[in-house]
Amino acid sequence: ARRRPATNSHLTTTIHIQGTAMLEASEILNATILIVDDHSVVRAGIRALLNTEPGFKVVGEAENGAKAVEIYGKLQPQLVLMDLRMPILDGVKATRSIRQLDPQALVVILTTHQGDDEVRAAFDAGAMGYLLKNNLGDDLPTALRAVVDGERWVPEEIAKKLQTIPYEVLSGISQRVKRVYYYE
Repeated sequence: ARRRPATNSHLTTTIHIQGTAMLEASEILNATILIVDDHSVVRAGIRALLNTEPGFKVVGEAENGAKAVEIYGKLQPQLVLMDLRMPILDGVKATRSIRQLDPQALVVILTTHQGDDEVRAAFDAGAMGYLLKNNLGDDLPTALRAVVDGERWVPEEIAKKLQTIPYEVLSGISQRVKRVYYYE
């Protein structure tokens, strides 16, 4: 059973999870993570960032989507951080392959691309989150905790742009993001 996420020191002392009570900071998350990016310096930076956050353990790295699928099959990490554009097998195809291996796999796309087509393709493939690389320091821990708890994650600047994605496709995305997107 997956445990609910805890907050860290730079967040508030509780996190609101859709449909549940606030979580106390004493609840601990122990999430294993596979980092997938074709740039070794990006993988190293993400690993360094996650090593400063309690509750996360990087268990593997891959430089392309094909290696990601292979490593996922061996390690079965709780979370996969997947670059969108890579050689050999891109992030969308790799996400789809991982979700075929394990329909419960939690994949979060990491990218610099903000277009509707990329976001739609990522969620159609089964991604649970979509993060922009330029906001990783601010969003990564919070996004990962939300995804582990069963929510989808999209940064607000992406949610505002998603004019063509039907509400049903975004099911599971946090209510806060839906309010931004649909101006509820």
